[in-house]
Amino acid sequence: MQKIHNINSCKWAREFTSDFLFSQSDSEDEGEEQVVTRHSLTKDETFICCCHPNLEHDESLKFKLMFSNSNEKGDFSLYSKNNQPGKLEDLTGYEIGQSIFKGQQIYGRNKSMYKLYQHLCKLKNTRIIQMCGEQGMGKTTLAKQMGNYVYERGHFRKKIVYETFRNITSITTFMTKIKGENCSIEKLCQQNQYDYVLYILDDCDQLIDQNKKNIQQKLRQIIENTNYIKFLLITQENKRLEMQETSIHIGPLDKIDAAKIFIEDSRDFLFKKYLDCYELANHPIFEQFLLSPGLVKTAA
Repeated sequence: MQKIHNINSCKWAREFTSDFLFSQSDSEDEGEEQVVTRHSLTKDETFICCCHPNLEHDESLKFKLMFSNSNEKGDFSLYSKNNQPGKLEDLTGYEIGQSIFKGQQIYGRNKSMYKLYQHLCKLKNTRIIQMCGEQGMGKTTLAKQMGNYVYERGHFRKKIVYETFRNITSITTFMTKIKGENCSIEKLCQQNQYDYVLYILDDCDQLIDQNKKNIQQKLRQIIENTNYIKFLLITQENKRLEMQETSIHIGPLDKIDAAKIFIEDSRDFLFKKYLDCYELANHPIFEQFLLSPGLVKTAA
């Protein structure tokens, strides 16, 4: 059985529990360790998955809290009466395989994913989320993976739209991509007044720089005349639209996460000792360039 890290050896689990106010304890079952925490307000027991660094897996699923005694549709239960301890029981009622974007493995973005999930699905008053960071940080991959994640779990089932605006500065083109060729904003709002719709709008820097007031006006009109439409804007710089939006910054990877990507892409060519991501993370190569997923893959 693959050993799972405990709270003392897992940096991600320590940061997660610290940031989101959990009390911490460890438990062992048949040699398998897990981070067991208790929420500071609700006192619910929560189990956080934290896989061994050499075990290939999708880290974007780790931020999902798994309550031990949940009967709510849309939740996950790690421990249940009907299953053996440690087996994840899906209570969502949705087919997990129903993705809308091609999935990619993600490393080192757990807290960013968790914050994005909160603003998309839990905080109803957040209608515009801006995800910013330098080119190559994996913002588009992160947004699409989150689109898959929320769609598979029943959120934004009406529609999730992805559009890119690289080298596009026309406000007319912008609005056509959002509302369609033969549809007015009024009709769009009327048709989607009570629908959960997510627009993922990528590479918006030039567009916003040249049309900021117009974009503010159009987005405000849509938001004020619908209940649940949300916009996820992907930019390199924080554009500060002043529309009560929230901003999530995506920065360089930690060395350990860069090492995981490096191993994944060059496993067959590495010396045996460097197949341990903690050993590889200390290599001088990770001091020589900005640790973005794109540059790490190029170096590998």
